Amino acid sequence: MRESKIYIFSIFASFTFILSNIVGMFLGNALGEIFYLGYQSYLVFEIPSFISVMVPTILAGVVSGILAGYINIKIYKDLHLFYSLIIPVITTIIILIYIIYNSHLYTNQVNGFFIFISIIIQICITIYIYFMILKKHVDQQQI
Repeated sequence: MRESKIYIFSIFASFTFILSNIVGMFLGNALGEIFYLGYQSYLVFEIPSFISVMVPTILAGVVSGILAGYINIKIYKDLHLFYSLIIPVITTIIILIYIIYNSHLYTNQVNGFFIFISIIIQICITIYIYFMILKKHVDQQQI
């Protein structure tokens, strides 16, 4: 009975991934833009355009993965790793399919290819960092 309770609560706690991922994306993009503006204003030479596109997006993935992982741990400390990943993995797969399906929208923009690649990297980094934070927490619980 205790095992099934842990599984159910782990799944419910993983629903926070969606909201914390969105908040983390906004925070990370804001930090990336601030970083880019600060970097651009203090240096004499111009940053290549693909870096100015990719850095804020990838930073958003890092921030959202960290935020999602720690919020999940704060909500339910006795989580099961596999069941805590069900909702995030399904969400990530749906988002990746949507991005790849609509990839033609990015090719018409300036730096469209770099925007497309950075969004794919962002999504993969988010789920990877989320997984690593939860795995570290579960490993520490078992000791």
